[in-house]
Amino acid sequence: MKQKKLLKHGKIGGIWFAKSNLGPHEIADLLMKLKLSRKKERKLYKSFELAAQTQGLAAIRKAATDYFNSVYARFIAAVEMNKKREVTEKQNLEECYEIALGLQVHKPITEKVRVFFKPKKSGGTRPISVFGPRHGTAQRLLKRLLLSFYSPKIWQYTSKGPKAAVKAAKKIPIAEGSVAVTLDIKNFYGSFIDEGVTKLLKFLPSDVVANVVLANDVTLSDMDWSPLCVTDLSIARSGVPQGSAVSPLVGELAISHLDVELPSGIWFANYADDFLVIAPTEDLAEIAKLALSAAVAALPSGHFILEERERAPIKSGVTFLGHSLLLEDGKLLAQPSSHANSKFADKLEELMHLAGKAKQNYTKSKSPEDRQHLVVAVAAIYWFGLNWRTAFSECENISVETLYQEVVFQVKKYLAGTDIKHDEFKAVKPEIEITFLYD
Repeated sequence: MKQKKLLKHGKIGGIWFAKSNLGPHEIADLLMKLKLSRKKERKLYKSFELAAQTQGLAAIRKAATDYFNSVYARFIAAVEMNKKREVTEKQNLEECYEIALGLQVHKPITEKVRVFFKPKKSGGTRPISVFGPRHGTAQRLLKRLLLSFYSPKIWQYTSKGPKAAVKAAKKIPIAEGSVAVTLDIKNFYGSFIDEGVTKLLKFLPSDVVANVVLANDVTLSDMDWSPLCVTDLSIARSGVPQGSAVSPLVGELAISHLDVELPSGIWFANYADDFLVIAPTEDLAEIAKLALSAAVAALPSGHFILEERERAPIKSGVTFLGHSLLLEDGKLLAQPSSHANSKFADKLEELMHLAGKAKQNYTKSKSPEDRQHLVVAVAAIYWFGLNWRTAFSECENISVETLYQEVVFQVKKYLAGTDIKHDEFKAVKPEIEITFLYD
Protein backbone atom coordinates (compact mmCIF):
# COMPACT_ATOMS: atom_id res chain seq x y z
CA MET A 1 0.00 0.00 0.00
CA LYS A 2 1.26 3.45 -0.92
CA GLN A 3 2.35 5.39 2.13
CA LYS A 4 0.71 8.72 2.88
CA LYS A 5 2.72 11.70 3.96
CA LEU A 6 1.49 12.96 7.33
CA LEU A 7 0.65 16.46 8.42
CA LYS A 8 -0.67 17.42 11.84
CA HIS A 9 -3.44 19.94 11.18
CA GLY A 10 -3.57 21.09 14.77
CA LYS A 11 -4.07 19.94 18.32
CA ILE A 12 -7.25 17.94 17.88
CA GLY A 13 -6.91 15.70 20.90
CA GLY A 14 -3.44 14.74 19.70
CA ILE A 15 -4.87 13.12 16.55
CA TRP A 16 -2.80 12.70 13.41
CA PHE A 17 -4.38 12.86 9.96
CA ALA A 18 -3.05 12.17 6.48
CA LYS A 19 -1.98 15.19 4.45
CA SER A 20 -4.88 17.31 3.22
CA ASN A 21 -5.17 19.30 0.02
CA LEU A 22 -7.70 21.66 1.58
CA GLY A 23 -6.90 25.26 2.32
CA PRO A 24 -6.79 26.81 5.81
CA HIS A 25 -10.38 28.11 5.64
CA GLU A 26 -11.77 24.73 4.57
CA ILE A 27 -9.87 22.94 7.33
CA ALA A 28 -11.09 25.51 9.87
CA ASP A 29 -14.66 24.80 8.70
CA LEU A 30 -14.18 21.07 9.26
CA LEU A 31 -12.74 21.69 12.71
CA MET A 32 -15.83 23.73 13.58
CA LYS A 33 -17.98 20.83 12.37
CA LEU A 34 -15.93 18.46 14.53
CA LYS A 35 -16.40 20.69 17.58
CA LEU A 36 -20.16 20.83 16.97
CA SER A 37 -20.24 17.06 16.42
CA ARG A 38 -18.67 16.42 19.82
CA LYS A 39 -21.42 18.44 21.49
CA LYS A 40 -24.24 16.84 19.48
CA GLU A 41 -22.86 13.32 19.90
CA ARG A 42 -22.72 13.67 23.68
CA LYS A 43 -26.36 14.73 23.72
CA LEU A 44 -27.42 11.76 21.57
CA TYR A 45 -25.38 9.38 23.71
CA LYS A 46 -26.99 10.68 26.90
CA SER A 47 -30.42 10.14 25.33
CA PHE A 48 -29.45 6.55 24.56
CA GLU A 49 -28.15 6.01 28.11
CA LEU A 50 -31.40 7.38 29.56
CA ALA A 51 -33.46 5.06 27.36
CA ALA A 52 -31.27 2.11 28.32
CA GLN A 53 -31.72 2.82 32.03
CA THR A 54 -35.41 3.73 32.22
CA GLN A 55 -37.28 2.67 29.09
CA GLY A 56 -38.33 -0.44 27.18
CA LEU A 57 -36.68 -2.27 24.30
CA ALA A 58 -38.51 -0.34 21.57
CA ALA A 59 -37.40 3.01 23.00
CA ILE A 60 -33.81 1.79 23.34
CA ARG A 61 -33.72 0.66 19.71
CA LYS A 62 -35.15 3.99 18.58
CA ALA A 63 -32.49 5.87 20.55
CA ALA A 64 -29.84 3.63 18.97
CA THR A 65 -31.25 4.28 15.50
CA ASP A 66 -31.24 8.04 16.14
CA TYR A 67 -27.59 7.74 17.15
CA PHE A 68 -26.62 5.71 14.06
CA ASN A 69 -28.47 8.10 11.74
CA SER A 70 -26.66 11.15 13.11
CA VAL A 71 -23.84 12.52 10.96
CA TYR A 72 -22.46 14.07 14.16
CA ALA A 73 -22.09 10.69 15.87
CA ARG A 74 -20.65 9.18 12.69
CA PHE A 75 -18.08 11.98 12.37
CA ILE A 76 -16.88 11.39 15.93
CA ALA A 77 -16.74 7.63 15.25
CA ALA A 78 -14.71 8.25 12.07
CA VAL A 79 -12.18 10.36 13.97
CA GLU A 80 -11.95 7.70 16.70
CA MET A 81 -11.43 5.07 14.00
CA ASN A 82 -8.64 7.16 12.51
CA LYS A 83 -6.81 7.28 15.85
CA LYS A 84 -6.47 3.50 15.79
CA ARG A 85 -5.26 3.05 12.21
CA GLU A 86 -1.62 2.52 11.31
CA VAL A 87 0.11 5.84 10.78
CA THR A 88 0.63 5.18 7.07
CA GLU A 89 -3.05 4.24 6.58
CA LYS A 90 -4.70 7.19 8.31
CA GLN A 91 -7.39 9.20 6.57
CA ASN A 92 -7.27 12.95 6.24
CA LEU A 93 -9.84 15.08 8.01
CA GLU A 94 -12.11 15.55 4.99
CA GLU A 95 -12.05 11.79 4.29
CA CYS A 96 -13.29 11.19 7.83
CA TYR A 97 -16.11 13.65 7.23
CA GLU A 98 -16.98 12.03 3.89
CA ILE A 99 -17.25 8.66 5.65
CA ALA A 100 -19.58 10.24 8.20
CA LEU A 101 -21.77 11.64 5.44
CA GLY A 102 -22.05 8.42 3.46
CA LEU A 103 -22.05 5.63 6.07
CA GLN A 104 -25.33 3.76 6.55
CA VAL A 105 -25.09 0.96 9.09
CA HIS A 106 -28.59 -0.27 8.29
CA LYS A 107 -27.27 -1.43 4.90
CA PRO A 108 -24.36 -3.76 4.02
CA ILE A 109 -21.09 -1.82 3.97
CA THR A 110 -19.55 -2.01 0.50
CA GLU A 111 -15.87 -2.17 1.39
CA LYS A 112 -13.51 -5.11 0.90
CA VAL A 113 -12.14 -6.79 4.02
CA ARG A 114 -8.65 -8.27 3.87
CA VAL A 115 -8.06 -11.54 5.71
CA PHE A 116 -4.91 -13.32 6.80
CA PHE A 117 -4.50 -16.55 8.73
CA LYS A 118 -2.41 -16.22 11.89
CA PRO A 119 -0.62 -19.32 13.23
CA LYS A 120 -1.72 -20.39 16.70
CA LYS A 121 0.76 -21.51 19.35
CA SER A 122 -1.39 -24.60 19.99
CA GLY A 123 -1.42 -25.45 16.27
CA GLY A 124 -3.57 -24.47 13.31
CA THR A 125 -4.48 -20.92 12.31
CA ARG A 126 -7.10 -18.30 13.04
CA PRO A 127 -8.54 -15.87 10.47
CA ILE A 128 -7.87 -12.20 11.22
CA SER A 129 -9.90 -9.60 9.35
CA VAL A 130 -8.34 -6.26 8.46
CA PHE A 131 -11.18 -3.80 8.08
CA GLY A 132 -11.12 -0.59 6.10
CA PRO A 133 -12.08 2.86 7.40
CA ARG A 134 -15.82 2.56 6.69
CA HIS A 135 -16.17 -0.70 8.61
CA GLY A 136 -13.90 0.68 11.32
CA THR A 137 -16.11 3.74 11.74
CA ALA A 138 -19.25 1.60 11.97
CA GLN A 139 -17.58 -0.58 14.60
CA ARG A 140 -16.58 2.43 16.71
CA LEU A 141 -20.14 3.71 16.43
CA LEU A 142 -21.54 0.48 17.86
CA LYS A 143 -18.83 0.05 20.46
CA ARG A 144 -19.78 3.37 22.04
CA LEU A 145 -23.33 2.11 22.66
CA LEU A 146 -22.34 -1.42 23.70
CA LEU A 147 -20.32 -0.04 26.59
CA SER A 148 -23.57 1.22 28.13
CA PHE A 149 -24.81 -2.35 28.48
CA TYR A 150 -21.69 -3.97 29.82
CA SER A 151 -20.47 -4.28 33.37
CA PRO A 152 -17.66 -6.84 33.68
CA LYS A 153 -17.80 -9.48 36.39
CA ILE A 154 -15.08 -9.39 39.02
CA TRP A 155 -13.29 -12.30 37.34
CA GLN A 156 -13.28 -10.71 33.84
CA TYR A 157 -10.13 -8.95 32.64
CA THR A 158 -10.53 -8.51 28.87
CA SER A 159 -11.14 -4.77 29.21
CA LYS A 160 -8.72 -4.35 32.12
CA GLY A 161 -5.89 -6.22 30.38
CA PRO A 162 -3.61 -9.20 31.18
CA LYS A 163 -1.55 -7.14 33.62
CA ALA A 164 -4.63 -6.66 35.81
CA ALA A 165 -5.33 -10.40 35.83
CA VAL A 166 -1.76 -11.18 36.88
CA LYS A 167 -1.88 -8.49 39.55
CA ALA A 168 -5.10 -9.98 40.96
CA ALA A 169 -3.59 -13.49 41.01
CA LYS A 170 -0.58 -12.23 42.96
CA LYS A 171 -2.86 -10.86 45.68
CA ILE A 172 -4.70 -14.09 46.54
CA PRO A 173 -3.41 -16.42 49.29
CA ILE A 174 -2.02 -19.58 47.65
CA ALA A 175 -1.13 -22.75 49.53
CA GLU A 176 2.04 -24.68 48.66
CA GLY A 177 0.13 -27.63 47.22
CA SER A 178 -2.14 -25.56 44.98
CA VAL A 179 -2.74 -26.57 41.38
CA ALA A 180 -3.08 -24.20 38.42
CA VAL A 181 -5.06 -24.99 35.28
CA THR A 182 -5.22 -22.92 32.09
CA LEU A 183 -8.08 -23.41 29.64
CA ASP A 184 -9.31 -21.74 26.50
CA ILE A 185 -12.44 -21.80 24.38
CA LYS A 186 -11.79 -23.60 21.12
CA ASN A 187 -12.31 -21.29 18.12
CA PHE A 188 -14.10 -18.81 20.39
CA TYR A 189 -15.02 -16.04 17.95
CA GLY A 190 -15.77 -18.51 15.18
CA SER A 191 -18.19 -20.42 17.45
CA PHE A 192 -20.73 -17.61 17.81
CA ILE A 193 -24.04 -18.19 16.02
CA ASP A 194 -25.97 -15.41 14.29
CA GLU A 195 -29.17 -15.94 16.26
CA GLY A 196 -27.27 -15.99 19.55
CA VAL A 197 -25.45 -12.73 18.79
CA THR A 198 -28.68 -11.05 17.66
CA LYS A 199 -30.35 -12.09 20.91
CA LEU A 200 -27.34 -11.02 22.99
CA LEU A 201 -27.51 -7.58 21.36
CA LYS A 202 -31.30 -7.39 21.29
CA PHE A 203 -31.22 -3.70 22.24
CA LEU A 204 -29.72 -2.93 18.80
CA PRO A 205 -31.57 -3.15 15.45
CA SER A 206 -31.01 -6.63 13.98
CA ASP A 207 -29.89 -5.28 10.57
CA VAL A 208 -27.13 -3.26 12.26
CA VAL A 209 -25.97 -6.35 14.16
CA ALA A 210 -25.85 -8.30 10.89
CA ASN A 211 -23.99 -5.59 8.95
CA VAL A 212 -21.51 -4.41 11.57
CA VAL A 213 -21.06 -7.06 14.27
CA LEU A 214 -21.42 -10.20 12.15
CA ALA A 215 -20.36 -8.49 8.88
CA ASN A 216 -22.32 -11.15 6.99
CA ASP A 217 -22.29 -9.52 3.56
CA VAL A 218 -18.70 -8.31 3.30
CA THR A 219 -16.45 -9.12 0.36
CA LEU A 220 -13.40 -11.00 1.63
CA SER A 221 -9.99 -11.18 -0.03
CA ASP A 222 -6.56 -12.24 1.18
CA MET A 223 -3.84 -9.74 2.04
CA ASP A 224 -2.68 -9.70 -1.61
CA TRP A 225 -6.23 -8.94 -2.76
CA SER A 226 -6.66 -12.30 -4.49
CA PRO A 227 -9.87 -14.24 -3.77
CA LEU A 228 -9.90 -16.70 -0.90
CA CYS A 229 -10.80 -20.31 -1.58
CA VAL A 230 -14.21 -21.68 -0.58
CA THR A 231 -12.86 -23.38 2.56
CA ASP A 232 -11.10 -20.21 3.71
CA LEU A 233 -14.25 -18.17 3.12
CA SER A 234 -16.39 -20.46 5.26
CA ILE A 235 -13.86 -20.29 8.11
CA ALA A 236 -13.43 -16.52 7.90
CA ARG A 237 -17.19 -15.88 7.74
CA SER A 238 -18.15 -18.01 10.75
CA GLY A 239 -19.05 -16.31 14.04
CA VAL A 240 -17.89 -12.77 14.73
CA PRO A 241 -14.73 -11.62 12.94
CA GLN A 242 -11.46 -11.29 14.81
CA GLY A 243 -9.89 -7.95 14.00
CA SER A 244 -13.13 -6.03 14.45
CA ALA A 245 -13.05 -3.24 17.03
CA VAL A 246 -16.34 -4.50 18.45
CA SER A 247 -15.67 -8.28 18.63
CA PRO A 248 -13.69 -8.29 21.94
CA LEU A 249 -16.54 -6.43 23.66
CA VAL A 250 -19.13 -8.80 22.17
CA GLY A 251 -17.06 -11.72 23.44
CA GLU A 252 -16.72 -10.21 26.91
CA LEU A 253 -20.43 -9.44 27.02
CA ALA A 254 -21.22 -13.05 26.11
CA ILE A 255 -18.84 -14.46 28.75
CA SER A 256 -20.36 -12.16 31.39
CA HIS A 257 -23.47 -14.37 31.22
CA LEU A 258 -21.45 -17.32 32.55
CA ASP A 259 -23.48 -18.98 35.32
CA VAL A 260 -21.06 -20.94 37.50
CA GLU A 261 -20.58 -21.63 41.21
CA LEU A 262 -17.26 -23.01 42.41
CA PRO A 263 -16.31 -24.46 45.81
CA SER A 264 -14.73 -22.15 48.36
CA GLY A 265 -10.99 -21.62 47.95
CA ILE A 266 -10.98 -21.73 44.14
CA TRP A 267 -9.96 -18.59 42.25
CA PHE A 268 -10.35 -18.06 38.52
CA ALA A 269 -9.83 -15.31 35.95
CA ASN A 270 -10.95 -14.83 32.38
CA TYR A 271 -9.37 -12.84 29.55
CA ALA A 272 -11.10 -13.13 26.14
CA ASP A 273 -11.24 -16.91 25.58
CA ASP A 274 -8.56 -17.78 28.15
CA PHE A 275 -9.17 -18.95 31.73
CA LEU A 276 -6.85 -19.48 34.69
CA VAL A 277 -7.92 -21.58 37.68
CA ILE A 278 -5.97 -21.84 40.94
CA ALA A 279 -7.28 -24.47 43.36
CA PRO A 280 -5.98 -25.80 46.71
CA THR A 281 -5.95 -29.43 45.52
CA GLU A 282 -5.94 -31.52 42.35
CA ASP A 283 -9.48 -32.73 43.03
CA LEU A 284 -10.83 -29.18 43.40
CA ALA A 285 -8.98 -28.14 40.23
CA GLU A 286 -10.80 -30.90 38.34
CA ILE A 287 -14.16 -29.88 39.83
CA ALA A 288 -13.54 -26.29 38.75
CA LYS A 289 -12.59 -27.35 35.25
CA LEU A 290 -15.73 -29.46 34.80
CA ALA A 291 -17.99 -26.73 36.23
CA LEU A 292 -16.51 -24.05 33.96
CA SER A 293 -16.68 -26.35 30.92
CA ALA A 294 -20.39 -26.99 31.54
CA ALA A 295 -21.11 -23.29 32.11
CA VAL A 296 -19.29 -22.27 28.93
CA ALA A 297 -21.14 -24.93 26.92
CA ALA A 298 -24.45 -23.54 28.24
CA LEU A 299 -23.81 -19.99 27.02
CA PRO A 300 -26.59 -19.12 24.55
CA SER A 301 -24.53 -16.98 22.16
CA GLY A 302 -22.83 -19.88 20.40
CA HIS A 303 -21.57 -23.46 20.49
CA PHE A 304 -18.56 -23.15 22.80
CA ILE A 305 -16.13 -25.85 23.95
CA LEU A 306 -13.68 -25.18 26.80
CA GLU A 307 -10.41 -27.11 26.48
CA GLU A 308 -7.58 -27.63 28.96
CA ARG A 309 -4.19 -26.31 27.86
CA GLU A 310 -1.95 -26.81 30.87
CA ARG A 311 -2.15 -28.18 34.41
CA ALA A 312 0.65 -28.15 36.98
CA PRO A 313 1.40 -27.55 40.66
CA ILE A 314 1.70 -23.79 40.97
CA LYS A 315 5.14 -24.21 42.57
CA SER A 316 6.28 -25.78 39.28
CA GLY A 317 4.92 -22.87 37.26
CA VAL A 318 2.23 -22.29 34.65
CA THR A 319 1.94 -19.92 31.66
CA PHE A 320 -1.01 -17.53 31.35
CA LEU A 321 -1.34 -14.60 28.94
CA GLY A 322 2.36 -14.45 28.13
CA HIS A 323 3.33 -14.59 31.83
CA SER A 324 5.08 -17.46 33.59
CA LEU A 325 3.55 -17.72 37.07
CA LEU A 326 5.47 -19.53 39.80
CA LEU A 327 4.91 -19.90 43.55
CA GLU A 328 8.13 -19.35 45.46
CA ASP A 329 8.37 -19.05 49.27
CA GLY A 330 4.61 -18.57 49.47
CA LYS A 331 4.64 -15.69 46.96
CA LEU A 332 3.37 -15.80 43.38
CA LEU A 333 6.02 -14.45 41.05
CA ALA A 334 5.60 -13.45 37.42
CA GLN A 335 7.97 -13.08 34.50
CA PRO A 336 7.55 -12.95 30.71
CA SER A 337 7.22 -16.41 29.22
CA SER A 338 9.94 -17.68 26.90
CA HIS A 339 7.41 -17.46 24.08
CA ALA A 340 6.69 -13.78 24.86
CA ASN A 341 10.42 -13.00 24.99
CA SER A 342 10.95 -14.71 21.63
CA LYS A 343 8.04 -12.85 20.02
CA PHE A 344 9.35 -9.57 21.44
CA ALA A 345 12.77 -10.17 19.88
CA ASP A 346 11.24 -11.07 16.50
CA LYS A 347 9.05 -7.96 16.42
CA LEU A 348 11.88 -5.68 17.52
CA GLU A 349 14.08 -7.07 14.75
CA GLU A 350 11.32 -6.39 12.21
CA LEU A 351 10.88 -2.79 13.41
CA MET A 352 14.66 -2.23 13.43
CA HIS A 353 14.86 -3.42 9.82
CA LEU A 354 12.21 -0.89 8.79
CA ALA A 355 13.93 1.88 10.74
CA GLY A 356 17.27 0.99 9.15
CA LYS A 357 15.82 1.31 5.66
CA ALA A 358 14.08 4.58 6.59
CA LYS A 359 17.31 6.08 7.94
CA GLN A 360 19.24 4.96 4.87
CA ASN A 361 16.70 6.66 2.59
CA TYR A 362 16.68 9.87 4.63
CA THR A 363 20.48 9.99 4.79
CA LYS A 364 20.59 9.89 0.98
CA SER A 365 17.69 12.18 0.13
CA LYS A 366 17.25 14.51 3.11
CA SER A 367 13.69 14.94 1.84
CA PRO A 368 10.86 15.95 4.24
CA GLU A 369 8.92 12.83 3.21
CA ASP A 370 11.77 10.44 4.04
CA ARG A 371 12.38 12.33 7.26
CA GLN A 372 8.76 11.77 8.25
CA HIS A 373 9.05 8.05 7.42
CA LEU A 374 12.07 7.82 9.74
CA VAL A 375 10.16 9.62 12.51
CA VAL A 376 7.32 7.10 12.18
CA ALA A 377 9.73 4.12 12.10
CA VAL A 378 11.57 5.26 15.23
CA ALA A 379 8.27 6.02 16.96
CA ALA A 380 7.16 2.43 16.27
CA ILE A 381 10.25 1.09 18.05
CA TYR A 382 9.84 3.48 20.97
CA TRP A 383 6.14 2.77 21.56
CA PHE A 384 6.57 -0.97 21.11
CA GLY A 385 9.19 -0.97 23.87
CA LEU A 386 7.12 1.24 26.14
CA ASN A 387 4.01 -0.89 25.60
CA TRP A 388 6.08 -3.99 26.39
CA ARG A 389 7.33 -2.56 29.67
CA THR A 390 3.80 -1.49 30.64
CA ALA A 391 2.20 -4.82 29.68
CA PHE A 392 4.67 -6.81 31.78
CA SER A 393 5.06 -4.36 34.65
CA GLU A 394 3.82 -6.98 37.15
CA CYS A 395 6.91 -9.07 36.46
CA GLU A 396 9.73 -9.18 38.96
CA ASN A 397 12.23 -10.48 36.42
CA ILE A 398 14.91 -7.98 35.38
CA SER A 399 14.55 -9.09 31.74
CA VAL A 400 11.62 -6.71 31.17
CA GLU A 401 13.71 -3.65 31.97
CA THR A 402 16.74 -5.10 30.14
CA LEU A 403 14.77 -5.53 26.94
CA TYR A 404 13.27 -2.07 27.30
CA GLN A 405 16.75 -0.58 27.61
CA GLU A 406 17.65 -2.35 24.37
CA VAL A 407 14.78 -0.46 22.76
CA VAL A 408 16.07 2.84 24.16
CA PHE A 409 19.51 2.04 22.74
CA GLN A 410 18.06 1.31 19.29
CA VAL A 411 16.07 4.55 19.29
CA LYS A 412 19.22 6.54 20.05
CA LYS A 413 21.10 4.67 17.31
CA TYR A 414 18.57 5.51 14.60
CA LEU A 415 18.34 9.15 15.70
CA ALA A 416 22.12 9.62 15.74
CA GLY A 417 23.28 12.03 13.05
CA THR A 418 19.78 13.39 12.39
CA ASP A 419 17.97 16.56 13.43
CA ILE A 420 15.01 14.60 14.84
CA LYS A 421 14.24 15.45 18.46
CA HIS A 422 12.84 13.08 21.09
CA ASP A 423 9.68 15.12 21.53
CA GLU A 424 8.99 14.85 17.82
CA PHE A 425 8.85 11.05 17.53
CA LYS A 426 7.20 10.65 20.94
CA ALA A 427 4.29 12.75 19.64
CA VAL A 428 3.67 10.14 16.93
CA LYS A 429 1.72 7.24 18.39
CA PRO A 430 1.44 4.45 15.82
CA GLU A 431 -0.98 1.65 16.63
CA ILE A 432 1.51 -0.99 17.82
CA GLU A 433 -0.20 -4.30 18.51
CA ILE A 434 1.23 -6.33 21.41
CA THR A 435 -1.58 -8.80 22.08
CA PHE A 436 0.35 -11.43 20.07
CA LEU A 437 2.71 -11.62 23.06
CA TYR A 438 -0.12 -13.11 25.15
CA ASP A 439 -0.76 -16.14 22.91
